[in-house]
Amino acid sequence: IKGSISTRYRLTSDSTISAGTGISLIKPFHGYERTDLSNTFLGYDFSNRFGRLQMRNSPGFTISTVPNYVNIGQIGGVSWDQSLVYGIGNGLALSFDIGLNYWLFAREYRPGSLKSGGDGSASQYSLSWYPGLKYNFSDKFNLNTSAGFSLQNPRSAGEGSVLQNKTVSLRLGAGYAFTRDIYFAPYVQTFVTRIALDMTTINVSGIFSVL
Repeated sequence: IKGSISTRYRLTSDSTISAGTGISLIKPFHGYERTDLSNTFLGYDFSNRFGRLQMRNSPGFTISTVPNYVNIGQIGGVSWDQSLVYGIGNGLALSFDIGLNYWLFAREYRPGSLKSGGDGSASQYSLSWYPGLKYNFSDKFNLNTSAGFSLQNPRSAGEGSVLQNKTVSLRLGAGYAFTRDIYFAPYVQTFVTRIALDMTTINVSGIFSVL
């Protein structure tokens, strides 16, 4: 279970600044295997609209607090996210999201697996993109699907031009807005290389705006 709290300030009609953090509980119903403080973030969003095309850009900065990342020397990162949505008509829309992350480290890479004290498959930077399709039945309810592609530069390579493909993911979900301030989005995610129950996760996310 993951939860986060953030604050957002609207600078203009199409730009905002936000900051927040959160907490994640691993196996909360089976003895709380671990509790982590989520990475603290600071971000800036600005949006534009050109006819049926909506565009959102979001540069940001995070401070690493999750032990898995802190233990490999990661102290934070910078990111740039872009989201494009094109309304085809009759409730149908195409989406295309892009994310670029560059991670900052306090020390040099240590060869070896995590179990042996090394940094394993730590990445220096990553590039991800998510083409998707959404159908809005109404202003409150939608169905959506997307595929996730990712390239990562492993620190073990020692050079920035080496990129590794990650397994393509598939997602099928729905979204429902009970009010303007309460939104739920359950989804199922799996991988193209092995569509099976043991490789599938069922997730429910929610957004609650209290002020």
